[in-house]
Amino acid sequence: MALLLAENLSKKFDRLTVLNEINLQIGEGDVLGVIGPNGAGKTTLINVLTGVIPVDKGRVLFRKIDITNMKAFERFRLGIGRTFQDVRPFLSLSVKENVAVAAKMRGADPSAVSETLQFFALEKLADTKLSECNLFIRKKVELAKAIVGKTYLVFLDEPFAGLAEQEIYELIDIIKNLNKNGLTFVVVEHVVTALVKLAKKILVIHLGAKLAEGSPSEIVSNQDVLKVYLGEQIEFAGS
Repeated sequence: MALLLAENLSKKFDRLTVLNEINLQIGEGDVLGVIGPNGAGKTTLINVLTGVIPVDKGRVLFRKIDITNMKAFERFRLGIGRTFQDVRPFLSLSVKENVAVAAKMRGADPSAVSETLQFFALEKLADTKLSECNLFIRKKVELAKAIVGKTYLVFLDEPFAGLAEQEIYELIDIIKNLNKNGLTFVVVEHVVTALVKLAKKILVIHLGAKLAEGSPSEIVSNQDVLKVYLGEQIEFAGS
């Protein structure tokens, strides 16, 4: 069953078309990777789907509810979470307080905070201010904020950026475990080797339009995709 359905999404900034008639169906339990060259429209797509910016044309259905005109906080309360390219924790608050703020925004039971901290192995850092935490911990906290309470769908915008290789693998394991527990993910990422290990399907966007969509093995051998990435330092083959 389609958890989220996007039809004919289009978005312009002045005269620049950033999204052009994008159609997308995300099923329950999917892990959809989204790739494309810089400026392809990947982050704009996430921003439109999560309500950060309005769409010019098209509609978005989530669990059969038309959310096209809903604000970001309304979508969050419905069970759509997200993280951003630039990590946005409340640095003056503790790890626990950060997650508690998100839980309150979603209307979640207070017990969800401790359960989420435990899942992410953040209990020992619960009272530590985010300003004292490294990037990896901050990214874990951001993901914890995105999923606390009743969540169905999570958008991750470049979650692996700036992380060491071992940290990337650990974050992949966390996302896989969340997916096994029923969460659906859409992951925008430049670290394509990591995405190949994680995603069940990959969507390629180029110049604001859908270039290709398929399994990781289909995408890495797609000649149109390889031509788009020609000259870019992106390693497709993952071990």
